Amino acid sequence: MTLLVRNILVSISLALSDFLSFIFSLYLAMATLSIVMNDYEKIVPANQIEGWILLHWLLAFCCVAWYSMRLRHYFYRKTFWFELKEILRTLVIFAVIEIAVMAFTTWSFSRFLWLLTWFFVLLLVPSLRMLTKRVLDVFGLWRRDTWIIGNGTNA
Repeated sequence: MTLLVRNILVSISLALSDFLSFIFSLYLAMATLSIVMNDYEKIVPANQIEGWILLHWLLAFCCVAWYSMRLRHYFYRKTFWFELKEILRTLVIFAVIEIAVMAFTTWSFSRFLWLLTWFFVLLLVPSLRMLTKRVLDVFGLWRRDTWIIGNGTNA
């Protein structure tokens, strides 16, 4: 496998992992609330939630695009803590954007569902990205060739 193909495969895997974890968080929160709450249909009206689901999908796409184009997460290697800081900061910004859009629309929505969704997003996006990196490392796709210059202890 050439270096270019391997880099493209790694980038697509990381982007897909972020996108799927972002979307899965929404449906996981809805499933959790429907199991836990008795009057789920009253609190979360089906006709109002469709717009929010569409908005969440759009934000997922925009978030992955932001990670890709602006933060370069899928093309450059960053340290764990620096990357985690950028991931969490970006997700908080997108959560504020989503709640602002929802506040300016006439949608009736459950704030508890929104909060639970973003709790799962903040938990799953970094976790699944690290898991994806681990799986890529197991298959030998995450490793890169390295040149070490020097021969002392600082090399």
